[in-house]
Amino acid sequence: MNWLSTRAARSLLLVVLACAALFSVVRGAQNGIHSSQDFQWSGAQLIDRHIDPWADAVAGDPLHLLTLTQDPNYLPLLYVLFAPLGMLDRIPAQIVWVICNIAFAILSGFIAARFYGFGRYGIAASICALLAATPTRMTIGNGQQGLFILFLWSLALLAPHITNARAAIAGTSYFKYNFAPPIVIYLWLRSGIRAILVSLLPTLAGLIIIWLWFTGGRDLHMLHWFAVAPFKLARRGYFPFGGGSNLMDVLEVPIYLLHPSRIVFESSTFAAALIVCVAVLYRAIHSRASVQNHMALLGLLSFSLFKHHTYDGVVLLFTLCYLARLRQHRVAQVGLVLLGFIWYASRFVDQLFPSTLSWSFMPECAMLLTIAWLIFRLQPAEAAIFPPAPETTP
Repeated sequence: MNWLSTRAARSLLLVVLACAALFSVVRGAQNGIHSSQDFQWSGAQLIDRHIDPWADAVAGDPLHLLTLTQDPNYLPLLYVLFAPLGMLDRIPAQIVWVICNIAFAILSGFIAARFYGFGRYGIAASICALLAATPTRMTIGNGQQGLFILFLWSLALLAPHITNARAAIAGTSYFKYNFAPPIVIYLWLRSGIRAILVSLLPTLAGLIIIWLWFTGGRDLHMLHWFAVAPFKLARRGYFPFGGGSNLMDVLEVPIYLLHPSRIVFESSTFAAALIVCVAVLYRAIHSRASVQNHMALLGLLSFSLFKHHTYDGVVLLFTLCYLARLRQHRVAQVGLVLLGFIWYASRFVDQLFPSTLSWSFMPECAMLLTIAWLIFRLQPAEAAIFPPAPETTP
């Protein structure tokens, strides 16, 4: 990418990215304000009114208290964090959350670009690239929480050492629990069991706060209910096929042909994703690759191995920054092209060729896993740019 060495080329690229970012943000904000489908305002509002949203959803929402597709299939911690939004009417709450998501994206892009060593131009380009991405637009439009999680990860994990405070901030992201497995693995491999225990404290605090709010601490059975109810609701959404560009969903296709029981079906795909995640992160961490390399892999593995929808691809920001920082290498250029397709073109291609939509997740997953392999190929080249990660805690 030698053409980017000229100031005029960089300025032109930045203008294009800024225009794309503006269009994407405006489109996402319009959807987020007027037709947000998955903003978890309903659950927060019901909790503010002392109505159990999980019990209501399990019962089929007989009084139609839940708005749109806002089933409360998230951990109690999210609804504690959303309590102020639940006090607002729906449209004002959606406006506030749209603003928050845009702020999360800008701050995450700034923190990540600084951590990966970009200057002012690189920081601006990284922010615009994130804002212009399809997953960002979808997250803002759907009222999802991926940008909030990206911000938490940026605050907590873009650092040489993982302190107790950083582990707790990272653990806050467990409220959307399909993000939890790679974070638990990463904390374990980097800092040991103590970091995992500390990371669970925000989730435990959210559970206890909800329990005390509804029962005053008098019914232990309800404590168990609030802990398991989100999972009961979440299991409705993915069986038999998720159709996402991740390893779990891809493996569902051949495994389903064997007609296994549901528990075998679900546990086998999860186990496969878990094994791959442990193996890849273990090799990266114990080869003394940089933290920048770890985080590029962590965002990529989270999205490409475990069940996610397209909008959760915002965590590929770290992967983008890593590849862009090493863009002089051909391997990184290939990775950027693949990532660019995932972030900007895949949805357009699906709409252009709708007959391929039901199977497009398979080649997209292959692209993501190829990027992981390319990141390993770049480890020798990164030594001149990024310092090696500190020794891990035994």
